Amino acid sequence: MTPAARLALSDWILKLALMGLAFAATTLLLRDILALPVHVALAPLEGWHAYLAQAAMDRVPLYPAGLMVNTYPPLSFYVLGALGRLTGDAIIAGRILSLIGFAAITAGMMALLRQLGADVITSLFAGLVLGLTLLAASGVVAVNDPALLGHALQFQGLLLLLHARPAVIPASLLFAAGLLVKLSLVAMPVAAILWLLPRHRQGAMAMAAIILGLLAATLGVLHFWMDADLSALLPRVASWPGLRWGHFLVWAALPLVALVWLARRFGHDRWVRFAVLYAAAALVALLAGAGITDCAMALALSGGLALARFAPPYRGGVALIYALPLALYLGLYFRAENLAYREVFQRQARLDIAMLEVNRGPALCENLALCYWAGKAEAVDVPNLALAFGPNGGRDDRALARLLASGHYQSVQLARLHPFALGPHVETALAARYRVQHRDNNGVFLLRR
Repeated sequence: MTPAARLALSDWILKLALMGLAFAATTLLLRDILALPVHVALAPLEGWHAYLAQAAMDRVPLYPAGLMVNTYPPLSFYVLGALGRLTGDAIIAGRILSLIGFAAITAGMMALLRQLGADVITSLFAGLVLGLTLLAASGVVAVNDPALLGHALQFQGLLLLLHARPAVIPASLLFAAGLLVKLSLVAMPVAAILWLLPRHRQGAMAMAAIILGLLAATLGVLHFWMDADLSALLPRVASWPGLRWGHFLVWAALPLVALVWLARRFGHDRWVRFAVLYAAAALVALLAGAGITDCAMALALSGGLALARFAPPYRGGVALIYALPLALYLGLYFRAENLAYREVFQRQARLDIAMLEVNRGPALCENLALCYWAGKAEAVDVPNLALAFGPNGGRDDRALARLLASGHYQSVQLARLHPFALGPHVETALAARYRVQHRDNNGVFLLRR
């Protein structure tokens, strides 16, 4: 093949990849926008965040010792609570906030590549790769989860840091703000400090001091003023079987190989060194139980840098390395993960919410969004209580069992009855005092006898 033909083929492949990425991202984004007002839990913690945001606005303690367990810093609850007051629904407000965070991150990625000297096509490619990865694989876009808010704050700090004249102090404050939204967002600050250290030791030390100082001050206030359990706030170490490695490697394996290739070819490039450090920190954080968003951002950045640095005849190959795994991921997993957006499931959820609402009195919901939309004031944090009642949790289940035995809750919704997660005393009390009313895709619904 002649050089001219090779160049034409590479350019055709790059344009095809851009069109495919744009079409898939637009389709998924439209689906998420249409689902903003839908009364279906799009993620397990949507109702949990809504109840705590409501508590923040009602000046109820955010770190209760009762049947709710709070594992997040307080910043997101006040932001979400204020926006929830405007919309009248904290879950929908959180979805809007997440969508804003998504837009800020994808636009920020394109702005960052332009800032680092890439052309418009390269910047658009990196933004589309990041956007489609988050839409397809992260499970946090347009759902009531503050993760993207925290990432968006940190990404604005990265824009300030990866500049010809780094703005260390404002960047440090934005990194710390992201950590005060979610404490597991450590990958970008760690990578930034390590990248800055060889060339600006004083700035790196100042960044570390600012971030650690703000975190220490916040945790001190939470412990001594809000009576928060700091051990519950620290990010949990995830078990290896609990991580969806198969799903992750489908879209990430080839970009990770490309990153190694990029590092070997352009190891002298300071921006490539940052991308390598960021990807390494993101992988370590993933092993420790963090989400995949940092990995998605690091690999999208490396893709943009690769496209900008390799000669035009190789750009089509680089585009395929990042676009084809995402197409494979959608082909394998999209249908299985799309249940909440189906009309039949949405109708079913409306009936379940109506059932909880009609049965007046307190309700216990494992899916807290159902109880939130049914107007139930009390909240029981079933997933975290299941961990607390387990062999390593050290918490007694008898208090909840007594509430059930007395018939305190008019209705109960659980994901399943077998295996039962809430402890033997709770299981016995539930079987004695409640009967199954119906089962569906939202789990098992029981009513008081």
